[in-house]
Amino acid sequence: MVSVDGMLCCTISNDRSVKIYDVVNYDMMVMIRLPYVPGAVEWVYKQGDVKAKLAISDRNSSFVHIYDARAGTNEPIISREVHLGPVKIMKYNHACDTVISADDRGIIEYWSPATLKFPVDEVKFKLKSDTNLLEIAKCKTTVSTVEVSPDGKQFSITSPDRRIRVFWFKTGKLRRVYDESLEVAQDLQRSSAPLYQLDAIDFGRRMAVEREMEKTETTPPPPPPNAVFDESSNFLLYATLLGIK
Repeated sequence: MVSVDGMLCCTISNDRSVKIYDVVNYDMMVMIRLPYVPGAVEWVYKQGDVKAKLAISDRNSSFVHIYDARAGTNEPIISREVHLGPVKIMKYNHACDTVISADDRGIIEYWSPATLKFPVDEVKFKLKSDTNLLEIAKCKTTVSTVEVSPDGKQFSITSPDRRIRVFWFKTGKLRRVYDESLEVAQDLQRSSAPLYQLDAIDFGRRMAVEREMEKTETTPPPPPPNAVFDESSNFLLYATLLGIK
């Protein structure tokens, strides 16, 4: 995981260690020993901040801990439960100084890295029922990846149901859903649309690989695909069975 300013990189491990690297000097600068197995990690500081804050979740509880990577200590700055279950994904929106996180049930939360509480001043809603943030849980799927647009106004979520959902950050409203299921890919192939048309043998091979990956439970599982915004925040790019869209 690389920080927003590109200066620091960190890795987490099942042996409860966190290693922090100086990217410019290509050297390990700090190693933190944790009293728990880390689940997710995310840099949660803006360029120019004095403290290089690092958020780490506990894989077996709902706690999130914030550390100062430059302090050289194993003690967190602040710790708090932000979900009802273990946090699976965290993504920092540096434009709004807010973290978007999701647990293993697909529940999405917003919180400030300074207080680990809901950022009232950064959003335009008070109740989650006024948003579409429960959409993932309602569809009985989970969150695989979260990506935030450079301007901080939108974020994308990919899920095991092969749908890509784009949300407005401030309102939590769902902007668009892209269905990239295998059934949709088959329909596009049959439609003979030149933009998506593949050689029949190539398409059959890709489809067979995708179905095999769905059936096979590998450890560790293959990294999930993500959907990233371009620098203008107007275009979304992601990989599909038919190629990059």
